[in-house]
Amino acid sequence: MGDLASVVNFGVAASTTQIDLNASASNTDGKTWRATIFAGNTSLVGNLTSGEYFYLLSLQSNMTQVGQWSGSAIQPTNNLFYNNYGNAFIADTDAYTYAYSDRLSTLSPDLFYHAGTELAAGGQRVS
Repeated sequence: MGDLASVVNFGVAASTTQIDLNASASNTDGKTWRATIFAGNTSLVGNLTSGEYFYLLSLQSNMTQVGQWSGSAIQPTNNLFYNNYGNAFIADTDAYTYAYSDRLSTLSPDLFYHAGTELAAGGQRVS
C-alpha cells in the first residue's frame, strides 16, 4: 500500500513521459545510469512497476535530480495526478516533501529491483 500511495504522490500514475527522453533532457543519464535496465529505454514512466520506479529514483545523486523524475516533470499536463506541495519543495530540502519518500532514503537499488530475477518490490513480475 505504501508503494501505491508513493507512486501516486510522485505522479507516476498515467505518466506518458518517455524514460530515455527524460533522462537526456534532465541530464540524469550519467555513468551509473548507462549500466542499468533504463539505458535506451523507450518505455513510459507510467508503465514502470513500483520496484522499477524506486530503482530509477535511487540512481539519482540528489533530490534535485529526483525532482526531475516526479511531479510536474513527468506529469506536465495534469497537476491533479501528483502532490503539488511535494513537487514545489522537493529540490529545496532533504526532508520528506512527498509522503512515503523515506522509501528512497539510504536504501540500495538492489532492494527495489534485481535485474537477474523476475520479481520486483511488492512481488510484481517484471519482464
